[in-house]
Amino acid sequence: MRILHIENDSTAAKAAEAMLDGVVGTYDRTSLGENAVKMAAAAHYDLILMEVLLPDIDGSEVIRRLRANRVLAPLVILSWLVDERGVFNTAALGANDALAKPFTRDSLVECVRAAITKSGLSYPEPSAEEAAADRPPSGEERRKHRRFKTDRAARIAQGPGIDCRVVDLSHGGAGIQLLGDHFDLPTSFQMVLGQDTRYTCRVCWRQGRRLGVKFLGRG
Repeated sequence: MRILHIENDSTAAKAAEAMLDGVVGTYDRTSLGENAVKMAAAAHYDLILMEVLLPDIDGSEVIRRLRANRVLAPLVILSWLVDERGVFNTAALGANDALAKPFTRDSLVECVRAAITKSGLSYPEPSAEEAAADRPPSGEERRKHRRFKTDRAARIAQGPGIDCRVVDLSHGGAGIQLLGDHFDLPTSFQMVLGQDTRYTCRVCWRQGRRLGVKFLGRG
């Protein structure tokens, strides 16, 4: 299976590639919409993943050009613009599905498999290695889980609100830098990322203004 990923955030792209390691065959990426249109015209892709917020042209225009060029591969939008309920007018844009950032490996793999199945293509049965990758990670594996550097504005929903920056992300948690002194921060709270996407978090450790949290769920 060959995937084209249109994503201008290198951290998000590397995270998605790591999540799909062993699930897909060839993984091509570009950060520009113009390049994506050319790449899709020159090669066959089984699936296209894309962020709609691109630096050169709007994502909706990229999709319009792809479909006008008869690029019929299933297309999944991965974006902060998708809210926690997955509400997004994908059909009007010409896409097949949408997934809100940040997402887990399980949700991404499930979304990819569903898009392929709905398109009428056959999704290969998982190998023993893939099946092992899909099982819940052990405690030791969680400790070895890769984290990806980022720098995103966020807000902790505590009192009038606490501004912070998300400085790294993993599949199940984040590292946070508080932008002020907040000594009364509770052990559990809601954090708002992107376009009002809320995550319930639990503090795992704290050192001054830095803390690590585990995502307990959305909403």
